[in-house]
Amino acid sequence: MDEYFAVLKQYAVFSGRAGRREYWRFSLVQIGIAFALAMWL
Repeated sequence: MDEYFAVLKQYAVFSGRAGRREYWRFSLVQIGIAFALAMWL
């Protein structure tokens, strides 16, 4: 979860790139949240 919040804290930092692990963890958590909300609503 720390990596997820680190991405949210650095959303406007345009220097450098996100690592593969950081990108995929953030993406999978976002997909999971969207899926859970879709099933709940």
